[in-house]
Amino acid sequence: MKKAITHLKLSDGNAGKLAQLDAVAVEYLRVVQADIDWLIAHEVKEPDKYADLPDLTTPLSARWQRCAWQQACGTVQSWYANERTHPRSRHRPTARPGSPHSHNPIESSASEFA
Repeated sequence: MKKAITHLKLSDGNAGKLAQLDAVAVEYLRVVQADIDWLIAHEVKEPDKYADLPDLTTPLSARWQRCAWQQACGTVQSWYANERTHPRSRHRPTARPGSPHSHNPIESSASEFA
């Protein structure tokens, strides 16, 4: 049986690896937002999660791009199902939690109740 290693903190990791992880996260969020924008611009109300991907220059692997596409498809389907009329940004690229450039409104509001 495998168990989670909860005593290791992400902040204790190699700084170089954490910087790379931040870069991947920012690029992934950028691709998801670009896919959402593309789907809404083309008024695709029921996108196919397995369709060909739109042309987008990114260093992400095909697997990451497919995951971003599928997340965007789900977001757009939900957006249209809820009869939204004004597109919103799905993601605001940020650094990892706890870094000097990150801001998590959930953590901010959670501290109000502590």
